[in-house]
Amino acid sequence: MRERFVWADAARTLACGLVVLVHVNIYTRAGLETWWPFGFAGVPVFSVAVPAFLVLSGYFAKRADALESVSTAGSVRRALRLVVPFLVWNMLTIAALGADGLRMDARTIVLHALTGTWQLYFIFALLQLMLLHRLLGSHASTGRMLGLAIASTTVVYAASDLVLWRIGGADGGAFELFAEKLFPCWTIFFFSGMWLRHHPNVFETLTGKWLPALLCALAAAYAIYLLELRLEERRFDYNPRKQILLGGLPFQLLGSVLALALLRALDRPGRAHRLLARLASAGTDTYGIYLCHAAVLVGLFAAARSLGLTTSHDYETPLLAIATWVLAWGFVRLARWLAPGSLRFALLGESGVHTAH
Repeated sequence: MRERFVWADAARTLACGLVVLVHVNIYTRAGLETWWPFGFAGVPVFSVAVPAFLVLSGYFAKRADALESVSTAGSVRRALRLVVPFLVWNMLTIAALGADGLRMDARTIVLHALTGTWQLYFIFALLQLMLLHRLLGSHASTGRMLGLAIASTTVVYAASDLVLWRIGGADGGAFELFAEKLFPCWTIFFFSGMWLRHHPNVFETLTGKWLPALLCALAAAYAIYLLELRLEERRFDYNPRKQILLGGLPFQLLGSVLALALLRALDRPGRAHRLLARLASAGTDTYGIYLCHAAVLVGLFAAARSLGLTTSHDYETPLLAIATWVLAWGFVRLARWLAPGSLRFALLGESGVHTAH
């Protein structure tokens, strides 16, 4: 179907690639200054991946209602496609981290298993947003709801800054760790996507006469985000906040929406469309890759370390990211082709041959 949208699947591929790369950086490199490829300068770009996923989720939320009954049974089926693999991969990732030497007490294991370990917090937050969307019904896509969503997320980010600068980073990043699991942190992105779905002309405006001004605004928002990250580093000698910073919110919102708008504008016949189509061909695998890549990364890094292959060279980060993506993609394809239906559903949230997007 054309309404599957090549640009949306291409966006999923690019965002998932950013997620894999940032996790390789987190797991293998100490401090933002050493992150590949641009150190501090690249950190704001990584922060756009999850907001872009949430804008897409909101954008297609109404579409899902149109394709499948809005009955309770239909909503439960959609939720189970997220919940079951979410729980399975939480435990598999925790097990992989434990095998690699990270020790957790029983309470921490239970908490992360139920609310999301590592990147899986996104699914826990998305489930909450899906429930909120269902409860709001036709009010979910209104301008008033978007205004409330903007206020909600702004309050969370402002509270994060207040905690950060009042207690001096002594929480060790705990505020961000738990805030990112809760829906108020992400409502601005999800409901922006819903609003854009009902106001499609806005996308054309963003990539039309307003594009130069928006690019200037994006550059200013980037500078503000980078400044707060630098202030953190200078004040605390590390960064207890990376994502949930008030200085970063404008860049995350504008960056994710504008990136999607530009991809949508490029989704036209011609060379750009052919390139997007190649990116989009991996889009249907991104949910499975997102689920399993952390466990794959931990195992791959442990294997490389046991063989004495890890050093501090910059080229190792992109190579490890590529290897992680390829192995995770291979696992997803293998599970889709060979696993029995119940196991495939547990691993990928799939029913039949359809992906859980």
